[in-house]
Amino acid sequence: MNGWIKLHRELLKKTIWINSTVEQKAVLITIMLLASHIDNEWEWNGKRFRVKPGQFITSTRTLAEAAGVTHRNVRSALLRFEKHEFLTQKATHTGTLITIANWDKYQAISEYPTHDPTQGRHSGDTAVTHDPTTIKNIKKVKECKEVDTDKVPKSKRFIPPTLEEVREYCRQRNSMVDPDHFYEYFEAGSWVDSKGNKVKNWKQKIITWEGKLKDTVKEKATSPRLYGGESGGDKDGDSL
Repeated sequence: MNGWIKLHRELLKKTIWINSTVEQKAVLITIMLLASHIDNEWEWNGKRFRVKPGQFITSTRTLAEAAGVTHRNVRSALLRFEKHEFLTQKATHTGTLITIANWDKYQAISEYPTHDPTQGRHSGDTAVTHDPTTIKNIKKVKECKEVDTDKVPKSKRFIPPTLEEVREYCRQRNSMVDPDHFYEYFEAGSWVDSKGNKVKNWKQKIITWEGKLKDTVKEKATSPRLYGGESGGDKDGDSL
């Protein structure tokens, strides 16, 4: 695979980059490098396949090997990028179809504008001629204004934290909550609690878990009965 892609410096300021792990960043760049830049068709096992610019068909294994990360890293990265609306993924008979959102907007290229070769020449100068084919193949990188997702009201969107963010917050609070268990619980449930409500504030959830843990410890210390025979109701709908 030859060619190049545009990598905007603005990416460094975006939440999708700032809050991603090193492994997720490797997957992000790899996805951009693997995406097709033109309409592409091929035939395999008697069937014709087609992808548009910004699309490609892959697998977890292929992405993991290309990015140098684990299969689990790839799965969590794809889930995270999909929530950020950076891409969509669709299962096919031959693999997973990845479609990068707004590919044409961020990666669009156009030809250099042509000029009259005689304009501004002094008498006696020799006009420089160009092969039309060469001119056609010279591309100009367009300046693309990226939509600033940080301007979207926070009340209307939720961006899941990374495991490191959860661990750091628990350390700051000297929390009783196990950050790894908390992260795995909500990550596995796509950050929806057991009542079916989408999480709006993960830090608030940690505080809620802390309160329940303290109540449980206090109840065990004061109650003579053995626990385990009954299951108490969970006001928040999330089991600890």
